[in-house]
Amino acid sequence: MQEFIKSQITDLLNLTVGSISPINQINFQKESNQWRIVLDLKNQEAFVENNFELLRSIQYIIRVAVHKVYPEDRTHFFFDVSNIRKNREQILSVRIPTLTKDMVLAQGRSLILVNLSGYERLLVHQIVNEVKGVETVSVGNNKNRKLLIIPSSDVGSYNLDEALLLDLNEVSQKS
Repeated sequence: MQEFIKSQITDLLNLTVGSISPINQINFQKESNQWRIVLDLKNQEAFVENNFELLRSIQYIIRVAVHKVYPEDRTHFFFDVSNIRKNREQILSVRIPTLTKDMVLAQGRSLILVNLSGYERLLVHQIVNEVKGVETVSVGNNKNRKLLIIPSSDVGSYNLDEALLLDLNEVSQKS
């Protein structure tokens, strides 16, 4: 990411996020073909309590503004407050394979995941795609969107009545 774009993003973050909570620091971290922009805020609760919706909205507005000013640069970036998003990704990458093996494959029970962002659902689809004998299905709309990890039809039934419900917001708070 070019320095003038980083400067533009920093200015926009100070105008938007900074008006809600003072920003202690902004770090730009390159991760494969995208940038994680980590915000250290004095009052991160303003963003965490709203289930990240406020931050996602600000991210979208800044992304549109930057791409409008610099249409030739299509660098993908996303915001993370105090690495909370990274921690959620870590929880998914560690817990989902274990739960899939123990619950879905060994017991034949389905797993229902709630309170995932679209990106987190994509990660789970990718993680579970490597596991034979299970499938993933996203159901519902908007805030009611859920991801189901179910035994594939050749392994057994879905057993949705006995499914384990996992709320990532509750798991994240305990970690």
